Amino acid sequence: MLHGITSDLSNWEALLVGYPGQPNPFNPSTREAAKQLLSRVFYNQKTFVTYAGVEQFFNTRMSVGDGYTIKRLTESRMRRQDLLDDRLPALKRPTLLIQGRQDKLTPAALSERLKQEITGSELLMLDNCGHAPPIKKPNEFNAAAVRFLSERR
Repeated sequence: MLHGITSDLSNWEALLVGYPGQPNPFNPSTREAAKQLLSRVFYNQKTFVTYAGVEQFFNTRMSVGDGYTIKRLTESRMRRQDLLDDRLPALKRPTLLIQGRQDKLTPAALSERLKQEITGSELLMLDNCGHAPPIKKPNEFNAAAVRFLSERR
């Protein structure tokens, strides 16, 4: 866990790992749970959180069997193990962080903290965008990535 983040992170961790006796919200086992997860991921729910979208997401999840990976990730968070603990300042490469301003899964405080801890990093917040900038704002996302990479040639 990144230390020093306010209660926003505590709320985020509760969302990530779920509550005791409750199903993990990131590992939906029903279509309704998949719909709830998608509604947190996408800011524009009319476009992405549709019957067809939920069906496709749910059926893909079931066919690829990613439940084990998601379970392991969230269990590591419950044990307060994080692969980035105390390692961010060691990153010496240019880093571009892109987040949707309306992201309901990752609090802005976490992205701001990443920016502070990764020397020389940049943070771009995309308006009217949730947790999936490459999907919701592909033009802005790609333009930012191309600009960032071009400046470092």
